[in-house]
Amino acid sequence: MSPSSPQPSAVDPATLLPPAEPVQLLDDEGVLHEVDGYPIDLKDEDFRTLYRYMVLARRVDKQAINLQRQGQLGVYASLLGQEAAQVGGAYALTERDWVFPSYREMGAALVRGVDPSSILHLFRGTWLSNHDPLATRFGLLSIPIGTQALHAAGFAMAAKFDGNDIVVMSYFGDGATSR
Repeated sequence: MSPSSPQPSAVDPATLLPPAEPVQLLDDEGVLHEVDGYPIDLKDEDFRTLYRYMVLARRVDKQAINLQRQGQLGVYASLLGQEAAQVGGAYALTERDWVFPSYREMGAALVRGVDPSSILHLFRGTWLSNHDPLATRFGLLSIPIGTQALHAAGFAMAAKFDGNDIVVMSYFGDGATSR
């Protein structure tokens, strides 16, 4: 750095760490509790809708696994155990926001209005997915590990340059974080 350039401000590393006590909204019995700083603005109908999406995601997932075992799909990556993270994350978005998925995000796809059969084309090898990303704001599934994070970051930067106030969400797993 040249002497005239501004010096970076010092950041206390402790401020970047999560709190000592985890935030827990659900207790061991499944009862929802409000926690300061984490308002719950969902109605009973929202909870029913979220639950419906999670059950539907699991059902589609089970059927896709069956199709893969029958040889109808060349490959299929299960979302088992990730339903709540996918559905909850996608449900929190507005219609204008975008999702850039990896290859497991059937739950998020359902919330965004993508027909599951259109995504299964990718796993069958008959088409590169058969949904309109512009209509659903749900990008094409990404098979290579971690590439969707770059797509999301580029899209978010372009939106910022355009003055477009949107959220761009990317899903990725431990394979992408270990790279």
